[in-house]
Amino acid sequence: MFLRPLKDQGFFKHVVRHMDLASLLEYTADMDCGNHTAFVQGVYGLAVSTVASSLKALAMQINTFKVLAAYQERQLQHRRLDYVPAQVLAPGSSTELRSLVEAIAEPSSKEGKALAARAVKVLGEQMCPGEGILLKEIKLQKEPVMDFLLL
Repeated sequence: MFLRPLKDQGFFKHVVRHMDLASLLEYTADMDCGNHTAFVQGVYGLAVSTVASSLKALAMQINTFKVLAAYQERQLQHRRLDYVPAQVLAPGSSTELRSLVEAIAEPSSKEGKALAARAVKVLGEQMCPGEGILLKEIKLQKEPVMDFLLL
C-alpha cells in the first residue's frame, strides 16, 4: 500500500496549528502590555522559536528514520533477502519542514500571520486583558530561524 507523503496530508501544518501556545505564558512575565508593538513582536518571536524548536525535533526524527530505513535496506540487499522498499517517508519532508519554518518566521506570509494572530489571541488575552491589542495595526519584523535551516 502506497502512503501519501506527510506534506500532502498536511501533517506539518497541523502540528503548527495545534501547538499549545498557552504554555508559553510563563515566558511572557517580563513583557509590558503598554507597548503593544513590543508585546506583539515578543509573543510572536516566542511562538516562532517554540514552533521551530518542535519542528526541528520532528525533522531530526524523520531524518533518523530515513537513515535507518536506508541502512536496513542495504543490509537486506547485502544478504540477498527479499524485502519491500521503504517509501514511508517522502523525500521532500525535510524541504517541506524548512519551507514551513521560513513561512512562520515571515509575518507577511499566511502561516506567519496565522501564528502571530494566535499568539496574540492566546497570550494577549491572558497577559493584557481588556487591552484589545489589534494585530493589523502593528508591523511585525521577521524572526530569525537560521539554525533550523542547517538541517
